[in-house]
Amino acid sequence: MLLYTLKMAGFTFLQSRTRGADPLAPVSIRGRAWPWLCDYQLHINNAVYLDLMDYGRTQFFARHQLLGPMYRNGWGGVVAGSHVVYRRSIDLWRPFELQTRLLWFDDRWYVHEQNVLDERGRIAVRALVRSQLREGSSPLPMAQLLLAGGYSGVVSPAPTPEIEAFVASTGEALGSIRAFESPGTSLGGGGGVASSAMSGETAGGSAASGGSAAGAGRVGSGSGGGSVAGSSVTGSAVTGSAVTGSASAPGGTP
Repeated sequence: MLLYTLKMAGFTFLQSRTRGADPLAPVSIRGRAWPWLCDYQLHINNAVYLDLMDYGRTQFFARHQLLGPMYRNGWGGVVAGSHVVYRRSIDLWRPFELQTRLLWFDDRWYVHEQNVLDERGRIAVRALVRSQLREGSSPLPMAQLLLAGGYSGVVSPAPTPEIEAFVASTGEALGSIRAFESPGTSLGGGGGVASSAMSGETAGGSAASGGSAAGAGRVGSGSGGGSVAGSSVTGSAVTGSAVTGSASAPGGTP
């Protein structure tokens, strides 16, 4: 894993010297399902995809030469929530492609879409990631970073119903966490965080259903052992209904 990390760091440095023309265009990384990325079922482990997507978002900032303005101005970023759907497995030794693009932003938040494609170009894993740029403890608009990187007049695409549902879901989840942290609040009580498990089988198994964010103070989160490959998530934004998935406290690569 150390060698893979060094390789990706070098790739990031090289790509940071080639400026992308359009900050809304997808940024692609090609890779392969090396043994250290796979679990005992001989396909990429579900947790590894999150690590790969972290690299993908770093590549987004590097490819568009936005890391420099961030470092020079002391700006940083945090992840506030993510929604991940595992559709197909990437088996040992098989190639894959990770595509990352900026899907939407406003004065406080921005959303990345990240798709892992198999060798046939089919989506294996899809994620929406909501993040925030910060200057100290204050939110920093994405438009300001784009301007500092030399991109002027970039306008966010209009939010789709999927994005609106995802942003609302993570907002409710963060609100539930704050309520849970309030004195006198107990787990599972009013304002607490109630989690539901994701059920499903790997590699050709049945459909997996995660809990939905229903009502104030309830947050549905999906969790599965190993990789939930070959299954689809019902009731998710990807299938056209409400967003299901977990939201986390800010952290990780923006």
